Formats: sequence, structure tokens, C-alpha cells
Amino acid sequence: MDNTLIGHIASFTLESRKTLEKEASEQLEGLYGWLPDGTFAETSFYPAVRTLAEAGNIRKSLEEYSFAEEQAGIAPKESRGKLVRETAFTWLNRLVALRMMEERGLVRTVLSKLHESAGYIFWLAEDENATEYTLHEEGEFPANPAGEGPRHIAYRRFILRQCDALAREVPVLFDTSDLPSRLFPRPVILREFIESMNREELAEAWKKGNEETIGWVYQAFNAEEKALVKAGFQRGQKITPEGIAPFTGTYTPRWIVRKLVENSLGALWIEMHPGSGLTKILDYWVPLPEQGTRRLKAVKDILFLDPACGSMHFGLVAFDLFYEMYKEELDNAGQPGWPEKPSVVSAEDIPGAIIENNLHGIDIDLRAVQLSALALFLKARGRNAKCCF
Repeated sequence: MDNTLIGHIASFTLESRKTLEKEASEQLEGLYGWLPDGTFAETSFYPAVRTLAEAGNIRKSLEEYSFAEEQAGIAPKESRGKLVRETAFTWLNRLVALRMMEERGLVRTVLSKLHESAGYIFWLAEDENATEYTLHEEGEFPANPAGEGPRHIAYRRFILRQCDALAREVPVLFDTSDLPSRLFPRPVILREFIESMNREELAEAWKKGNEETIGWVYQAFNAEEKALVKAGFQRGQKITPEGIAPFTGTYTPRWIVRKLVENSLGALWIEMHPGSGLTKILDYWVPLPEQGTRRLKAVKDILFLDPACGSMHFGLVAFDLFYEMYKEELDNAGQPGWPEKPSVVSAEDIPGAIIENNLHGIDIDLRAVQLSALALFLKARGRNAKCCF
């Protein structure tokens, strides 16, 4: 991935954050009456809350959320800002994830053509979605007090159902039971976001092999907080626990990641198997003058831990290396210097085995954990679309 594409990803992320945060804040104020100063206005002034059961329930949930945060010592204005940011981050990552899945053929198109996307059309044809089919046929008008026409409601439900299905495998990112899920971008903003995501200069970012796009999105999203924390640090202010993640979240260049992984995990493998063919593909591996040997282990028993995993950049590189290790063991099992039996029965089992047995990550930022899970999900499904998590 070159610097030009990385720059386009950063620009897209910053623009999208601004758009999605503005949308979330305007929904809170204009639809549900949670004002920017943290107070709640009378519901009688808000038609959506008065006339739509769903909006009324959201207003109640917002009040409960604000109260719970206040009990935990967080002022209402601060908790409102926190929710706005979480909503923007959540929907940015979910929609990017769905776009990347489209490119890998893991889902039928759900976003690229909005209401004309094949996945949506097929979903409408299913018997259990007869209500949504009727809404779709009614068209985009009239709009209800929340700003949605019948077709928009059907499409929103479709996107949420896609998230529900994916939550079984990537639960943190796609769990729709949280408040950000209920602040779904309204039709005009959703169309604007998708058109921005489908710009020609970003086409390569979503394609198979560019799973690190997720990490660049994460870093760009945190750029504003990082700048603020850095400025405070230079003035002698202590970094708060909340500021650690954005301040330290710098994406490691790929060549450095490869060098570190190839000279740790790769070197370990070569020490166990001095004749390994991996020596021909590890461009950054540096043989030691006195290469030692290690006790033989099956590849499934080799653990790789990144204690500050971020968006799992090191894990993605390690995944590719583990994949080659599993294949080599599969080809050589039973021969001298190799396990009697391979760790997997066939190459199709390798992606799932790597996720289950080998890769581990820890991070203080739950957002990073969300993206790590997504990155590995895309990586594994890119190798085997049927592999299970």
C-alpha cells in the first residue's frame, strides 16, 4: 500500500468522522431532545418521540444512559460527546467492513448500490421479510418525523440484520444492542457517506490483500485526539488513561513489521526446521552466525502474542507466515524432523486453525480490539470463505 492511497484513506476517514459526528449530534438534539449542554428538553417539542414508538424508546434509553454515566462521575455534556464519537466510530467501521466484505465476495453487495444492491434485493424476496418488501415498494416518500421514508426504513433494517448475522463471529463490532446502533445515519447522510466511500481513488483500499486499510482508518480517526494529547504533553500535562491509546497509536510501517515477525516467528520455525523452504520467501530474515536448533513443536502449538495489538498489523503479517508454516507441515508430516501427524487435515482448515490456535492480541482500547477482530476475520475468510470462527 503506497503513501498516496494511505493519504486518501486518511482524508476519507477525517471527512467521514466529521460528517458522522455531526449527524449523530443533530439526531440527539433534533429528534430526541438531548441538547448540546447535556440537558434534556421536554418531549412535547419532538414529533418523532411523540409519534414513533421506536424514537420514544431511544429517548428513554438516552436518558438512562446519561443517568448511568453521571452516576459513574461523567457529566451529561461529556457523556453526550462520548456517545457522538462512539456512534461515528462504530458506523464508520461497520460500513467500511461491509464494503470490504463485498469486495471479497463474502456477502452479496449491500452498500455499493444502496437500495439497488443485490444483497438487499435478495433479502427482500425472502418470505420472512414480507413487511420490509411492502415498505420498499411504497418508495422513499412520505418521510416520517425521523426523516425516513418507507424504503429507507426497510433498508436500515436490512443493514442491521446484516450486522446481527456478523455479530455471531465479530461480536464487539457488530453487536446491534448498543446505543450507537440505534443512531443509524439518516438517508441523506448515508447516501453521502457511501458515495464518498465509492470514490475511484479509494477503490484499491477495500480490495483483498489490503486488510491493513482498517489500521489506517483507526489511526486517522484518532488523529485529532492524538494532536490534543501531544500538545498537552508538551505543556507539561500528564497523559490521562483515555489519552494513552490515541497518543501511542502509531501505525508501524510494513517493512518493520515484516522484519520483526520474520526474525522472531520465522526464525523460530527455521531453528526447528533448518531445511525449511520459508528461507526463500522471508525477505527480511537475517540468519545468525551460529544458528541454533529448537525442540520440535507442531505448528498448532506455537503461540504468537502482540501485547499492544492495535488493529492487528503484526498479526496480519504473522497470519501469512503461519499459513505457510501449516502448509509446509502438511506436506512434510511423518518425515524425519517433522511431527508424525500434521496439525490440520487439509489446507482449507488452515485459516480457522490459525485463529483458534496461534494468534493472540491485547490492547487497552476496545476500539482497537474491534478492528483486530475484523482484520483477522477478513484475512481468514479471504483464504477460505467458509472457515468458521
